[in-house]
Amino acid sequence: MTTEFGGFLKKQLQINGLTMRKFSEMTNIETSSISRIINGKRKANIHHLRTFSEALDIPIEELLKVAGYADHSISNNNEEKVEKHIQQLIKVIETSDMDHHEFSIDRLEKQLKNHRQHAMTEEGQETIKEKFKSKIKRIGAAGPFIRQLEEMYEQFTSGNVTIKHQLIMGGALLYFVLTLDLIPDYLFPIGYIDDAIAVQLTVSMLAKQG
Repeated sequence: MTTEFGGFLKKQLQINGLTMRKFSEMTNIETSSISRIINGKRKANIHHLRTFSEALDIPIEELLKVAGYADHSISNNNEEKVEKHIQQLIKVIETSDMDHHEFSIDRLEKQLKNHRQHAMTEEGQETIKEKFKSKIKRIGAAGPFIRQLEEMYEQFTSGNVTIKHQLIMGGALLYFVLTLDLIPDYLFPIGYIDDAIAVQLTVSMLAKQG
């Protein structure tokens, strides 16, 4: 995909009558970096793609697909493929030079930890009950991670789980209903990717608790 994107970018510069130096001035990205991307010696990261999208007036979805970040063959209804894709995206995100304030697994885990304590309060439990179903309906999504969230909600509200499990589930549920997505949904085809990662982290933690 690196070589494919390099050829794509080179063609776009030609179409727009831009030299690499001029494009460097437009994007504030070093000419040497643009050259390495075009020659397939460096993979364009998320920051590069956002900047290229604005400079060339090309939808970022198109650039993501050509650069190999978005696999539109993944189906929301294929649990094994979705989970594998999430793991791949975690690696991409953590090595993509995204600004530290945007997303990190550590930040996500800290937010889940903070939400767990709040989920055990009366206010936290009421928030989950009031907002969970409406958000599910609003996003109109389906697939494995949504089913897992719905199962967590049913178990959390039933009271038929241990306090420790309820605590862990509550953190993920509050994260889902309260937190603005840390990763813009347009970046990846299945959308709500940070919510999906939060669910996966929670499911793994529940499995370890037994």
